Amino acid sequence: MTHPDVTGQPAGGAAAGEAPLNPVPGEHPAAPRARRDPVIDRVAARVEGRHPDWVVDHAFAVGWIWFVAWALLLVPADLFDWHILIWVGISVVAGLPTIVAGAICLWRTPESHLAREPSVLGHFLTRFFAVVFGFGVWTLSVVVSTVLALVLPTLDDDSDSRAINDGLYLLGASVPLVASLLLVILTVRCSYFLLRLRGVARRPRHTRMPHSFLSESPRSHRLIVGLANPLLLLAGGGLTSVIVVAGTVFDITLRLVTQV
Repeated sequence: MTHPDVTGQPAGGAAAGEAPLNPVPGEHPAAPRARRDPVIDRVAARVEGRHPDWVVDHAFAVGWIWFVAWALLLVPADLFDWHILIWVGISVVAGLPTIVAGAICLWRTPESHLAREPSVLGHFLTRFFAVVFGFGVWTLSVVVSTVLALVLPTLDDDSDSRAINDGLYLLGASVPLVASLLLVILTVRCSYFLLRLRGVARRPRHTRMPHSFLSESPRSHRLIVGLANPLLLLAGGGLTSVIVVAGTVFDITLRLVTQV
């Protein structure tokens, strides 16, 4: 007979708020079901028999091969000085399989499936670091604004309109920079949830994916879960963010240097 522990959960069971490992249909009737999406289900069922066996069995390796093959195109992009938009396009395509697979896994998983009660210490630490981070960003914005207000007039002594144009250019150029930094945060956050859902194994045998997720298309299920690896997602999203940040900073620096 199984006796409940001090938390009220059966001994050996899942932690409070966590879905059971590898749920089986019918075994856990109260387990959350995957979000319904007729389009994804229809596409998965249509291509179910078209996946090559070696791709399904080695989805993780295929994802890395795809990523490295496209990332190598950045070498000629650097040698022949291709436009920054081509760099961004290459990086996006390099991470596209794992981004799509991860988005499908996260889209079909209800938020309550991974919900868990935070500790009191974690509750206060989260808010403490959020306030510190917000204050740091606000201070940085004040410093940058002050520096630009002092530097731009000195670069364009004879033209106030030119100084205003340069300021507007820097304001517009900062948008992709900020967006790429937010993309880094989003990528890390999504990778964390994928880590909780399926771990980092190449072919995970035990996952916390909802038991109804592509239950009628097992090969598509294995392929998508194999590609939705948090390490692959970090590599794909990180590459795109680094390229956008580096390109934006280089462009801004070059414009400021040419004004001196």
